[in-house]
Amino acid sequence: MKVVYPSIVEQFYEGLKSEGVTAGKDEVYRTMVETNLIDENGVPTQYALDNGFIQCVDNDPESLAELKEIYPNLQKYSDDHFMKTDEGWYADAFVVRNESMLLLNSPAASETDKQNARFVLKCLKEDDADD
Repeated sequence: MKVVYPSIVEQFYEGLKSEGVTAGKDEVYRTMVETNLIDENGVPTQYALDNGFIQCVDNDPESLAELKEIYPNLQKYSDDHFMKTDEGWYADAFVVRNESMLLLNSPAASETDKQNARFVLKCLKEDDADD
């Protein structure tokens, strides 16, 4: 039997895969549910929307400048760390790793933020080990 995952899980999975992360779709789904990013049906939780972990937008920003306006924390990174694809905007492992470390070291970050950051860093570490 083939499992059909919600599109948000597919998108997150593809983003991780493009970074070389080897997590399975089932692990991505479970982690997103366990960390309260989505409900069991794949719908973003109010928590995820309120805290900016998932943003529901009609269209992705057309330019990197627009993306950095929406996410000011990304302004400190040079443009060559970002790429726009048909699926949306992606940041490379350098940006993802740095932003995750900032969350882990922030006294203002919630425990859920820190759990998400740990998961991302774990995936990146596993990818580094595979290289």
